[in-house]
Amino acid sequence: MNKKTYNAAAVKFNLWMPETKKVCKLRQDGMTIRQIRQKNNEYDIFDAPSEEYSRTIMSVIAKRLDAGGGSFVPLFLRSDERGQKQLCLITCMLTDPLFYDFTTELIGAKLRCGLYEFDDKDVSQFWERERAKVEKIAQLNNNTIDVLTRAYKRYLSNAGITDNNRGVRAIYPLVISRDIANWISRKRIKEVLYALTGKEDGKSSTQPKN
Repeated sequence: MNKKTYNAAAVKFNLWMPETKKVCKLRQDGMTIRQIRQKNNEYDIFDAPSEEYSRTIMSVIAKRLDAGGGSFVPLFLRSDERGQKQLCLITCMLTDPLFYDFTTELIGAKLRCGLYEFDDKDVSQFWERERAKVEKIAQLNNNTIDVLTRAYKRYLSNAGITDNNRGVRAIYPLVISRDIANWISRKRIKEVLYALTGKEDGKSSTQPKN
C-alpha cells in the first residue's frame, strides 16, 4: 500500500459496481478515460440525481481503475457478478486507506481469531483507536464518523463480505477466483487478502478455476 492519506470523502461514495461495469465496457470499446469523462459530462451516463454527483462517480471510478492497473478492465469484464463486486471492493481499499484499515480490523482481524461477526462496540473501538493515533481523524465530528461507518458497512455488505443486519453483522469467508487471486499476486497487494480473510495468502479462500 502507498503512504496513507486519510480523508472523509467516502461519505459521498458507494461501491458503484454497475457504474464501474459501464466504464469498463466503454474502455474495452476503445474509449479513453478522458473521452468517457466528456461523454458523461454531456449525457450523464450514470443517470445520477445531479450533474455534480455524476461527475463525482466518474472521478472516483477513474481513480479506482487507475489503482487497479492496466489488467483490471479485462479481469473485471470476464469475472462473474460476485467477482466484479470483490474487485470494486478491492479498488475501494486501494484508494481509501481509512477503509482499508476499517476492513483489516473489522474483518481480517476477526477472521484471524476465528470470529465471524462484528458489532457496534467493535466499530466504536476502531474509531477510538484511529482518533487516538491520527490527528485528522480526531478532528472529525461524530456525525461524519457515523456517515463514514454507514458507507463502509454498505461497501462490505454490497460486496457480499457481510450481511446488512443492524447491530451484530455476520462475516462471510471470502471466496475468490484463481483469476482474481493471480491478479492480486501480480500486483503485490496481498495485504488486501489479509484485510479480507485474516490470512497472509488467502489460499484457503480461493475457489478452483473452472
